[in-house]
Amino acid sequence: ELAYLHTQRAKQAAAEHMSGGNAAAALGELARARGLATGMLRAAPAMMQIELREDIFAIDLLSAEVSQGSLARAAKVASADTTLK
Repeated sequence: ELAYLHTQRAKQAAAEHMSGGNAAAALGELARARGLATGMLRAAPAMMQIELREDIFAIDLLSAEVSQGSLARAAKVASADTTLK
């Protein structure tokens, strides 16, 4: 669970960077969040694996948005995602 919290914090930090217009820092935090989530996948119970895969998918979508320059949109999505979890 600690790694999951670190993943969520990295996504929050990414959202803050997106809001501030710092795409490079946002992408770095998203990469860190993805790495943490991917690392947890193997040891996680089946139900948590589903959540982690969904999280990884969401991180990948956010990374694509940021890479395409859609920082404001990505920030909104990221903030909503971290608020819900």
